[in-house]
Amino acid sequence: MEKNKRHNLIKEIVRVEDIGSQQDLVDSLAKKDLNVTQATVSRDIQELGLIKSKNLSGNLVYIFQRSSNLDPGERLDRTLGEFGRSVERSDNLVVVRTTPGAAQTVAKCIDEVEPSEIIGTVAGDDTILIIARDDSRGRLIKDLFKEKIDLF
Repeated sequence: MEKNKRHNLIKEIVRVEDIGSQQDLVDSLAKKDLNVTQATVSRDIQELGLIKSKNLSGNLVYIFQRSSNLDPGERLDRTLGEFGRSVERSDNLVVVRTTPGAAQTVAKCIDEVEPSEIIGTVAGDDTILIIARDDSRGRLIKDLFKEKIDLF
């Protein structure tokens, strides 16, 4: 199946099902006679702009990112406030802990701000590693992010 048709099928599935993981999406696609790998689904999720958000039951599920009039900085503040749980620093390395499944969403918001203090981010399921340009910028990032997390 070509990518465009697969993307349309994924959009349909996400609209009607609570998809909480990439494996859930792989399984749902298989039920519709489309066998794909988790790596393919991972790329599709990124290309489609899917993010995780809590549903009415409080479970994290994939949704389409809402268009927003917020600038990237405001979006980062809100995302950190909603999903951020803690922040720690060791020299130029900053570790942000999030609710399960939210690290990639928060890291994407960090990357969209394109702060000059940050060389890059690496996100797992509930942990983000931020590499700051130096120790003083690591301290600044930790303090700013801690303030946003503690605010909410």
